[in-house]
Amino acid sequence: MKYFIAALLFLVTGCTGMAKPETYNQKLAYVVATAEATANTTADLYQRQVISREKAIKIKEQLEIVDFTISNSRLAYGTGDLKSALDYLNRANLVLMQLEKQLKETQMANNLLTLVESLATASQVLINYASALQSASETIRRAQQEGRDVTETELDIHVGYFKGALARLDEVLKK
Repeated sequence: MKYFIAALLFLVTGCTGMAKPETYNQKLAYVVATAEATANTTADLYQRQVISREKAIKIKEQLEIVDFTISNSRLAYGTGDLKSALDYLNRANLVLMQLEKQLKETQMANNLLTLVESLATASQVLINYASALQSASETIRRAQQEGRDVTETELDIHVGYFKGALARLDEVLKK
């Protein structure tokens, strides 16, 4: 049990040293990573029967809106309209923050389950978010150290992770 708690603390404190996004591409990388983590967390919570199928479907629908908003943001950025691109990113981020809050509230409400099950659920939520955000942070930090911005190829990789997480959620919901 003490090793489990130590691992959770490591995950939480590991996220505090994340690179600060400064450019559009860096901000986009974080938004996409958060979307990926939200999709994975939703799939995990649904599989553990912590959230209902209906709730998981509603979250998936919101994630599809986030996906569309991210695409619009990238299109706006590609045309040189940074203001619109950032507005789209902010909208996507607001939806993601609301979804993250819902998932955390659901987790808290279900903490009346056995202690071990609750800890497993809490750890999975932390792992999903820590992993995705740490990946984005490493991409951003590498780009900053090299004196460049995050490339489209690097962004496409993170978008691919998000699309994969959405597909996983879709598969989980079909079962």
